[in-house]
Amino acid sequence: MDNGRFSANYRDIFPEIANGSLVPNCSDGGVLPTLAGMIGCMQATEVLKYFANRNAVLADKLSVVNILDGSKYQVSLSRNEQIQINDLEGHMIVEILDYETLLKGSYQLIDVRSFKEHAAFNIGGSFCHFLPFQVI
Repeated sequence: MDNGRFSANYRDIFPEIANGSLVPNCSDGGVLPTLAGMIGCMQATEVLKYFANRNAVLADKLSVVNILDGSKYQVSLSRNEQIQINDLEGHMIVEILDYETLLKGSYQLIDVRSFKEHAAFNIGGSFCHFLPFQVI
């Protein structure tokens, strides 16, 4: 699986960057907080599927959700070769935490490894929850 650099992306759908002052914020635009929560859960699920090497990720697809009637559908997308995004690496910085920092912070980890992997080694602690991907 690639890092998304070769998949269809937001700019393939909306090639022009909108003027920020013309784009309403969620409150003015009418986004319900529950919709933001639903989409956040869907995005988190995609991350789990990606790192678990599942092939059913939503790459090259746009998922559309209508919160009013509960409908959901997907649109297949194609990569526009005319649009190049070259600076992804500078925006994908993830802070690495050491074990001591993890213990002191208010972090929650979800261990999605197999039962066998978890039995072989796990860091334990109240902040680490075991939820094998086979169960999800």
